[in-house]
Amino acid sequence: MRLLRDLTAGRFQDGAVARVVVMGFWTRGEAPTFEEFARSWTKAKTEEHLLLTPEYAYLTDLKHRRADGGWKALRTAKAKSALKTLARIAPTRRAAEGWLSR
Repeated sequence: MRLLRDLTAGRFQDGAVARVVVMGFWTRGEAPTFEEFARSWTKAKTEEHLLLTPEYAYLTDLKHRRADGGWKALRTAKAKSALKTLARIAPTRRAAEGWLSR
């Protein structure tokens, strides 16, 4: 872990992005060097929003004991709250038009 942190200027985190990167290597039957893995992780980290799916959010919540039978409802409520906050602090044209028509 220390070597990977050194190779990524302290940014490496052992999380979902690391799992996706290593699965890619394994799927191709490749065994990367630490340097190759660090480069791939760094690139993937900049594109993590494209890599991570709701399943990763669930697994993260499960790891931290925040996942139960109401997990989907909890995540939906969090998403609605985040969208409401975003609409308030960075309104879009559509939101502004709706606001003006009230």
